[in-house]
Amino acid sequence: MRARDPAQTPQEVTYGIQVCLAITYAKLGRHADAEAMLTTVQSWYGDRGAYQYAEIYSQWGDTPKALAWLEKSTRLGDSGLVGLKVDSLLDPCATNRASR
Repeated sequence: MRARDPAQTPQEVTYGIQVCLAITYAKLGRHADAEAMLTTVQSWYGDRGAYQYAEIYSQWGDTPKALAWLEKSTRLGDSGLVGLKVDSLLDPCATNRASR
C-alpha cells in the first residue's frame, strides 16, 4: 500500500476511497451499494472522473461502458491516462478484447 501523497487534498483522498468502494462493493455482491457509490462520485466529479469510471466499469466486467469512459477520458485529456499501460484495474478490458 502506498503512503498518501501529502500534496493531495482531503477531497482527492475521499474520491479515491469512493472509487475503491464502488469496486469493492461490487466484488462483495453489494451491487446496489456499488451503483450508489458510483452515482455519488459521478455527481461530485462529472466528466472529470472519466478515467476512474473506466476503471470501475472494467472491474465490474462491463467492458463496453469501460471502453466508452476510457474513450471519453482520452478526448478530455484526463491525467489518469498517464498510467494506462500499467493500470491493473483495466486488465479485464484487455483480457475481454484479446479473447474476441
